[in-house]
Amino acid sequence: MAINKEKMAEVLQILSKMDEKDLGFAEELIKARQGAIKEMQAAQFPVGTKVTVSYPRGEQGIRGTVSKNNRYTVVVRGDDGKVHRVDPSHLKLLKMSMA
Repeated sequence: MAINKEKMAEVLQILSKMDEKDLGFAEELIKARQGAIKEMQAAQFPVGTKVTVSYPRGEQGIRGTVSKNNRYTVVVRGDDGKVHRVDPSHLKLLKMSMA
């Protein structure tokens, strides 16, 4: 869920009124939410799933099979035999063609 500009303005206004202690608490809440999102993303790729790994910086993509799910990362054994530990946000299910 993305929030709209009005809600974001409200959040920024609240943040601007926080002291250092409040900001630290807000930071911990944000980190906890990010961790929960990573866990949900990783759970979408069970062991044995064929995936492609694409990187946002345009690096060469990888094809492989999920070999392990960690809490915040997924281990992919590439078709070339190399092992890659990747952020689940970089994974996509490999679409198998029906020949």
